[in-house]
Amino acid sequence: MKLICICGTNSNLIDIEQCSKQNITILNVKDYGDEGVVEWIFFQLISLIRGFGKYKWKSLPAELNKKTIGIIGFGAIGKLLAKGALGLNMNILYYSKSRNQEWEKKGVKYVDKKELLLKSDIITLQTPKNLKILDKNDFNLMNEKILINNTLGKAFQKEDFIEWIKKPNNFMITDIVSDFKNEFEELERVIYSNYISGKTKEAEIRLSEKVLNNIKSYLN
Repeated sequence: MKLICICGTNSNLIDIEQCSKQNITILNVKDYGDEGVVEWIFFQLISLIRGFGKYKWKSLPAELNKKTIGIIGFGAIGKLLAKGALGLNMNILYYSKSRNQEWEKKGVKYVDKKELLLKSDIITLQTPKNLKILDKNDFNLMNEKILINNTLGKAFQKEDFIEWIKKPNNFMITDIVSDFKNEFEELERVIYSNYISGKTKEAEIRLSEKVLNNIKSYLN
């Protein structure tokens, strides 16, 4: 064994320490399903604020136009979200461990987490899986908000979220493969996808191309 080429991003099933001892190279693939995830997020948001599905955010149908979206974590998906939100004439706030001057010139505003939670209508988490990003005090700042948990992992304590989601006009949108699925599946105003949000035909093509490029790069 010389190479383990992962057809995906997650390497949790691999003993990385042992591979290092045996000089086995591990290569994974990033950023292949992001476009599909972002399209899914906007689809769910429009369905919710217009009332096309099971729930409607407010009493009257609304627009994303002029709404404020707060993006926590400004990586590949965060930037794609900002690009789409700019096209929809939304106000965009972001909070990240590092600032991005290029995007700030485009109209995306950097703020601290507290300001983002207070001022955003929609809050989307794009942070690494299982990084605790929201606590009880944060949830207390989020009244009548839409939360998108796109981390797939446990970005907050279960009990804090359950207390928050019981309050009127609070909603969460999350992927069906979220680690919280069993805990939150029966809760009101929690919206799950009925498919993996980033799994599209185009994503499979991008994944395949990147896997082949990883193998070629290793052989070269």
